[in-house]
Amino acid sequence: MGIDGCRWDLVNPHYFSSRHRSGGRIFPFLRACARKRLIIKGKESWRMSYNHYRPYQYQRPAGGGFGFFNSPLPPATRGLLIANGVMFFLSVFARQTIFGWLSLIPFAVFPGGQAWRLVTYLFLHGDFAHILFNMLTLYWFGGPLEQVWGRNRFLFYYFLTGIGAGVVSVPFYFLTGSPEAVVVGASGALFGLLMAYALIHPNAIVYFMFMMPIKVKWLVIIFMVMEFMATANYVGGARGSAVASVAHLSGALIGYFYLRRFMDLRVWWRRYKTRKQTRAYRVVPPPDDPRPPWLH
Repeated sequence: MGIDGCRWDLVNPHYFSSRHRSGGRIFPFLRACARKRLIIKGKESWRMSYNHYRPYQYQRPAGGGFGFFNSPLPPATRGLLIANGVMFFLSVFARQTIFGWLSLIPFAVFPGGQAWRLVTYLFLHGDFAHILFNMLTLYWFGGPLEQVWGRNRFLFYYFLTGIGAGVVSVPFYFLTGSPEAVVVGASGALFGLLMAYALIHPNAIVYFMFMMPIKVKWLVIIFMVMEFMATANYVGGARGSAVASVAHLSGALIGYFYLRRFMDLRVWWRRYKTRKQTRAYRVVPPPDDPRPPWLH
């Protein structure tokens, strides 16, 4: 590594192969090397220095997640921003038609069978303030996560939390007597991104309401408490707010359990399969060797 003159950069994923960018199993265990030149007795030589690459480590640009012009956006984040912007522009001129066919309406999903609404509702927003704050959140937290995970894993996680929030919302509104509720917005997926960012950078400083500095972990806790209280009020009969708090809460929880539990289960399963395979191999000592046989 480094013999061909290539310098590996921890914060630039474009040096890695597509397997690594897509979150392959080798990616968390990479060792990035930086080449250092030494002059010894008039001769040029090279010294390799190894820095252990920890999973999900990302060097944020100056200014944290709120820098608008620090670095170009990764492709998936940019595509999501453009898609949401285009859909909002179209909904200005054909709001009834677009919302009628693409928004998440529980009774249209089940028993209506219009499952595409679980995806398309993520690209619709109620008004300009709604899309503005959602897209700012996607810009601030989506870009760093995509640079760490790669495009494929980022998109998988984004739609996992977004679609999962929609799946939870359908029975919730049936149970609360509102099967005709109209749910739009990417907030479920964005709460999942915020949860992921808090798990990776719990002590990163962000500016709540653009004024008050606060650590991401405390911001997520505050949001989760607020959404839980709003969901409890909705279950209790308070219908004053039009915010789909259950989608926010479920998106964050799905993201948490996926990152904390499912990823641990995958590691456990790989170790189990490795141990199971190695049981078939034994090192048999010669007859005069008193030591017992050892497993590879």
